[in-house]
Amino acid sequence: MEQFSVRDQIVETVNKLFIYCDNKQWDKLKDEVLAEKLSIPKSEIPNSKLLKSISETGKS
Repeated sequence: MEQFSVRDQIVETVNKLFIYCDNKQWDKLKDEVLAEKLSIPKSEIPNSKLLKSISETGKS
């Protein structure tokens, strides 16, 4: 089995992002490109209102 570099995997993921969006293949985009969860340290987001908005968006 062929091993791909991290760079190759990133390029492939970004390509899928654009292809699936262009073709409106939302299920493939969700399943193959987007992460289930995203963790961002508070120190990386300077605006606390933005952080609160992001965290509330993910709640069901």
